[in-house]
Amino acid sequence: MKQFNIQRFVKLVCWSLAIDRSWFLGSVVRYVVTMTLMFLFFTFMVNFDSHINGMQAYQVCAVVSFVALVIWMVFGFTMRPAWTRNDDQRLLMLPASNLEKYLMRYSYWLLLVPFFLLSFAIADGVQFVVNTLLGHEWASSVIGYMANSQMFAHFPNQDKLFFGFFILGLWVHSLYTVGGSFFRAHKYCWILTSVVLVAAYMLLAALNLFQMINLSWWKYIGYYNLLFLVLTLFNFWLSYWLFCRQQLIGKFVNI
Repeated sequence: MKQFNIQRFVKLVCWSLAIDRSWFLGSVVRYVVTMTLMFLFFTFMVNFDSHINGMQAYQVCAVVSFVALVIWMVFGFTMRPAWTRNDDQRLLMLPASNLEKYLMRYSYWLLLVPFFLLSFAIADGVQFVVNTLLGHEWASSVIGYMANSQMFAHFPNQDKLFFGFFILGLWVHSLYTVGGSFFRAHKYCWILTSVVLVAAYMLLAALNLFQMINLSWWKYIGYYNLLFLVLTLFNFWLSYWLFCRQQLIGKFVNI
């Protein structure tokens, strides 16, 4: 099968959700517990008898949650369950095209986005109830703080700035997508990918290849965005090529 079929793809996603149901449920539980403990720590332990209004704690919770979400989305394809040789053998026998199988595996982190947001809402509700029951006058909501926050209002040309950061984040995400295909035989492939990226950055820095980017880069941000967008498309193609190259895990890397 070489052609993409949406109905077959939907059935493949449903099959994957059923097979990895325990991993999805475990991920949700971990998100809820981690966020709840973090919110309670900053809003209760840190602010207990130390801040009058407690807004500083909610600002920290909002920033940490946003940064965690961004990092988690950048890791993307590498945030998935451990796939064994038997899992890949079973995947090979499925009546679906390589593109459908790749998109199904890639979409795992996308399927967790609503669960991540739900966990955030549950943790926020728990900390609000706890602080309210304890009689803290400054008890509030992290969601409410983020809705009324002006944290990013002071950035100049914020639309242009955010679009540049979005393209840069998408490019880094595509690098981790390549690593997810290359090191897909390993549970914590995001660690191996991070090590390779850090080593590559140190090598490029040692060769002084970053000197071409000076303080005037802002004037040419449009060209940089175009370059990173092209590199992003290439990385996604390379990730798909590696996925199709050897679907049956048998070596340290997937080639």
